[in-house]
Amino acid sequence: MTSTSMTDMLLPVVEAVPFFRRAKVHVFGVTTTTATKPTKTKTAVKTATRVSGGQQVEEIEDQVEIEEPPQKKQKLQPDQATNKPQYDFPLFPNQANFEKDPNAPIPFRYLDAHQKEGPARKATLESLQWRKQFQIDTILSRPNPNYDVTKAILPHYFIGRSTTTNHVVFIQRPGLANMELAKHNNVQSQDMSLQYAYVFEYCWNIMHPHETAATDPDALMIGILDMQGLHLGLLRKGDLISFVKEFVGMIDAHYPTRGLKTYMINAPQWFNMVWKLVSPIMRESTKEKIVLYSAGDDQDEALLEALGPDMAATVMQALRIPDKKELKNKNKYDLSLTSDILLETEMEQEIRSFVMKRLEQDGIEMKPVLSLADPKPTESS
Repeated sequence: MTSTSMTDMLLPVVEAVPFFRRAKVHVFGVTTTTATKPTKTKTAVKTATRVSGGQQVEEIEDQVEIEEPPQKKQKLQPDQATNKPQYDFPLFPNQANFEKDPNAPIPFRYLDAHQKEGPARKATLESLQWRKQFQIDTILSRPNPNYDVTKAILPHYFIGRSTTTNHVVFIQRPGLANMELAKHNNVQSQDMSLQYAYVFEYCWNIMHPHETAATDPDALMIGILDMQGLHLGLLRKGDLISFVKEFVGMIDAHYPTRGLKTYMINAPQWFNMVWKLVSPIMRESTKEKIVLYSAGDDQDEALLEALGPDMAATVMQALRIPDKKELKNKNKYDLSLTSDILLETEMEQEIRSFVMKRLEQDGIEMKPVLSLADPKPTESS
């Protein structure tokens, strides 16, 4: 395999973290607020400087309004017919008028990601259209019977808040992605993408108070990508690469600048070589938010500093590389030995309880996770 083809296959994997990037643009301007009006705006009228490697690399001069929506309580109005709580969370309070008014303030996260008013407005409109198409504002009101299956296909977990920064910590295990299991359970790539939308909507509207998550620049996430099980054979699977591109594009477009830092851990030795090929062609704003570690003391110290002692201990236990004795009678890439502990965290239990309540209210059962040895269900089941 040539270095070019390897880079082409690896880039979607390492670019699976753009929703953790946060543009390094510092705006110096005048903040104006009016107490009697429902919407506050911040006008950037002076020079914004981007810095990379300690050197000034670009100056941007622009005048934009950054929306700071008013504090607003969650919309949890009961359905009069069923007396069920209705979870309705718009992208921002004045989104109904955004498409009609070309001068409407742009959400600051889109400005932060795109740095210019034109591209930021276009990206916001595209997000609003996507939210309408898939009814994302009310996705938490609807039953999610694929919840268990999608988590088995591509393991991902919210494990709590860092005790050092108080940011939510999100773990993904791409080396355990199982597209054969997806096919066997009749789960499509769109189902997987909507699962990510579901858990992120839960994160920023239920875990994190909705009224502050939309406006607080520090409402961010720490990401951990466990690289165990990632082998070159996975990179030749077209369906997996296609899915990664699809869900990465969705997260990058519709959940911008939501990340504090991403830790790629347990990287195999060959991945370090590929990283040297891939990292130079990545966005600087993405690359500077990613750190890469192989198993060892440096990795443990980094996790301890980022997560605090208790959470770091849990992560180290759950994501440790099994020793030779444990692997003796197991497939090389069967890494489920300790990961179940991540499903037992308080935050994961709360999310699943929320999902189960929505299913019970609609009289729907959670779909079982069928192993490859089980009979394949029909398309309608």
